[in-house]
Amino acid sequence: VSIYAIPNIPWVWFSATTCHAPEAYGQAWRNELHLKQQIQLLALRMEWMKSTNQKNLRIPKSTQAEEQHLKEMLRVDHAGELGAVRIYDGQLAGLAFHPKSASTKRQIRHMHQQEKEHLAEFNQTLPARNVRPTALQPFWHVAGGSLGFATAILGEKFAHACTAAVETVIDHHYEEQIQLVRKEGDHKLADTLKKFQAEEVEHKDLAISQGAEDIPFYGMFRQVVELGCRTAIRLSEKI
Repeated sequence: VSIYAIPNIPWVWFSATTCHAPEAYGQAWRNELHLKQQIQLLALRMEWMKSTNQKNLRIPKSTQAEEQHLKEMLRVDHAGELGAVRIYDGQLAGLAFHPKSASTKRQIRHMHQQEKEHLAEFNQTLPARNVRPTALQPFWHVAGGSLGFATAILGEKFAHACTAAVETVIDHHYEEQIQLVRKEGDHKLADTLKKFQAEEVEHKDLAISQGAEDIPFYGMFRQVVELGCRTAIRLSEKI
């Protein structure tokens, strides 16, 4: 709505009539003027409300390039949480072949539940911020489950080693995002990411405490998994 689209009051008619009966029509003229002013104020308020509604999901002070960068990061977050859920799905399936892994399975179920909560949050965040999910979702679905199963079938410590490597990359990725969104003024999103980051660090620390670094060639294993995670991040940003 634009205030300039409001029709003008027929001032000529009022001028003509008030010339003959100023007392009778002068008040009508003032009433019409007051009405027009009220309509203009209402139109301005509607413009302001429309502008506010369009901007309330934007990052304050952000440029278009920064918004695009944030969208890419949120797309990666969503893909990453999907992958994490699938890794734990695969690990739980793989650990079924290890009857004495009851303690590890309890730990993984706890982490699995947290990852599902993260994924649910991003399932809401993406459409709210007009961010499309990655087209590679079907691939990450299979890849995550396969990685989880393959590591868990090798034993509990291999499953923990996978968790430690993946969460190391996710920890760094979240830290970059938190710094960006706090700089842009989106404190609500920053707080959400900070909470998720703390839980990912918790997963990493638990995995290390349970012997993740004790597997043979752990350094090489970690580098391979971390490289795979970083590659997934780069692909999910753009595709």
